[in-house]
Amino acid sequence: MCKKCNRLVPAELLITSMDREGTWTGFDEQLIKKITAIADIPVIAHGGAGCIEDIGRVIKECNASAVALGSLLVYQKKGMGVLINFPDREKLNECLQ
Repeated sequence: MCKKCNRLVPAELLITSMDREGTWTGFDEQLIKKITAIADIPVIAHGGAGCIEDIGRVIKECNASAVALGSLLVYQKKGMGVLINFPDREKLNECLQ
């Protein structure tokens, strides 16, 4: 499928691990590695991020071009509206170096 996408010339490929989505257990690194190995376009990892270190690992070790985040940044708590949790920029930069 990924090779077929290469022929269609998309701008980027968003890969969502449905098994990991919303679990905060980390990205499906094996899946992302397999796809980045054959994709000729940027790959965006999505589904499962639980901490800043997960972001750094999937970019550095799995060659993802970017990440898409949901629950890690925006979540709900009973009796409260949507809360936004911005990661510490300095810590994020450390993980990406």
